[in-house]
Amino acid sequence: MLRVAAFVLFFAALLLVSRQALPLFANPEYARTLIAGYGSLAPLVFIGLQITQVVIAPIPGQAMGVVSGYLFGAALGTLYSVIGAAIGSFLAAGIARRFGRPYVTRVVHPDTLARFDGVTDRRGAAGLFLAFLVPGLPDDAICFVAGLTRLSLSRIVLIAILGRAPSLLLTNLVGAELASRNLATAAILGVLVLALSIFGYANREALAAWVAGDGS
Repeated sequence: MLRVAAFVLFFAALLLVSRQALPLFANPEYARTLIAGYGSLAPLVFIGLQITQVVIAPIPGQAMGVVSGYLFGAALGTLYSVIGAAIGSFLAAGIARRFGRPYVTRVVHPDTLARFDGVTDRRGAAGLFLAFLVPGLPDDAICFVAGLTRLSLSRIVLIAILGRAPSLLLTNLVGAELASRNLATAAILGVLVLALSIFGYANREALAAWVAGDGS
């Protein structure tokens, strides 16, 4: 009972923080300035925002990757992004597992739940990995759906991080190059991120069907 109460309190606090944090995700420059103002605590503040980005969906995460790369460099920025995404993925899957399908149906869009529910039964763990790897898919919502599977939470987190890693690294590289004033390199990487995002969004239905194993 104590664990449940702690879980609920943490989730409520995260929701409150997320409402205060929404302007940060819409304005990367404002986020960079605000986070940098915390000095030595800036990494912890960023990790907290990254957790919020995963658990309180839908909040676009690419801007936060650019911010972390700008503030901390590509290596540390990616590390902090991974830590935040790992904790966020663990919480999302853990909340889903604790409160079950009735809760997930309230926080995940019905189409997303219908498409990815049971993906591991059809595709195995590889299907879940692809869901996190392929751009344009609702990977944060999929964390909640993954909590309904028979996979252990530790394995879900590992799969989520491996799938998210390329995108996290790429967006942090963009931020790091901007901080170093290597604008040409930042522009090339930024165009690559944008192209992948556009491709994923434009083909999201076909990609989702392929990843989920619909009709196969």
